[in-house]
Amino acid sequence: MRLKKWSLIAIVLVGLLLVQPITPSRASPQALDIATRGSISCATPTTDRIDCFVVGDDKQVWQHSWQSSLGWGNWVGLGFPDFTIDTGGGVSAVARDNTTIDIFVSGKDGNFFNLYQRTWNGTTWSDWISLGGPSSWDIYELSCTSASANNISCFVRASDNHLWQKTWSGSGWSTWSDLGAFTNGHPFKGLASSNYNADSILLFAIGNDGHAYRRYYESGVWSAWVDDGVPSGSPFEQVNCHDQAGSKITCAFTDTMGDVWYRTWESGWSTFMPLATPPSSGKGVAVAHYSSLGTVIITNALDGRLYRTFLTDSTSVWSSWIDNGRPQDIQIFLPMAIKPN
Repeated sequence: MRLKKWSLIAIVLVGLLLVQPITPSRASPQALDIATRGSISCATPTTDRIDCFVVGDDKQVWQHSWQSSLGWGNWVGLGFPDFTIDTGGGVSAVARDNTTIDIFVSGKDGNFFNLYQRTWNGTTWSDWISLGGPSSWDIYELSCTSASANNISCFVRASDNHLWQKTWSGSGWSTWSDLGAFTNGHPFKGLASSNYNADSILLFAIGNDGHAYRRYYESGVWSAWVDDGVPSGSPFEQVNCHDQAGSKITCAFTDTMGDVWYRTWESGWSTFMPLATPPSSGKGVAVAHYSSLGTVIITNALDGRLYRTFLTDSTSVWSSWIDNGRPQDIQIFLPMAIKPN
């Protein structure tokens, strides 16, 4: 009796296998992480929207957006370009107006890593456009900022360890301008740019000594680099800055221990202030302002995930770190049987 029972079960299982799709599943358990070596960037086209962009380990740009009425949405992959994105270079995003967002990456299609741009017009994404590179140098760090719909400034560190600039006037891109070598000719890592007022720009860079250095563009003149030091024994690794309506700038930093720091400017610079340690060591970092007074700081961590903390206004306290996940978490797939010939 028991033998007949198991024979019947076996016949049913074989029948189920025979009606399965012919093509086997090629999917396998995997997790798509955020590239930990690359920076992240957020744009705020309106006060009730934040669009954050990261480069995944799959070498495509992923978008993760927040709207005040909906909260955080799903991760959206923007597709694979016809060039190779540098996962170590990260991405820079700017909002030119209430609908237009530009993203920039360094990528390779040939011999050199050049700057590439893609634009969201409120409805669709454009194709990637190559903006070239400075001379025959590779592009490493990059950061772009926008003062208006007709103004974008992109800054890069090239393989000659100089700072280079390229600007958009509303009708076309300028040639590359060499802004000179970094302090003492040393290389730097981490680069942040932010407009404040109509024609003023703040730059931050992380020196090879782990110090934060800043530089200003005001009244048509660039200042010298100023060494702001480092607040602890751990050197800085990445930096990002964001302006809030020309009245406040917030800059966030990660250090080599994975901790996150920030400082603000509101008529003068505050000291470096620590945030609670993220659940996983912070690597890249991004800042965005929302509503009229809110600030959010986001880090892509060593575990390939995104974490955020926010401040609703200057009198509140920073929230605990919140896990925003990653483009694709581990999924378990049941294998499909192959129908025999």
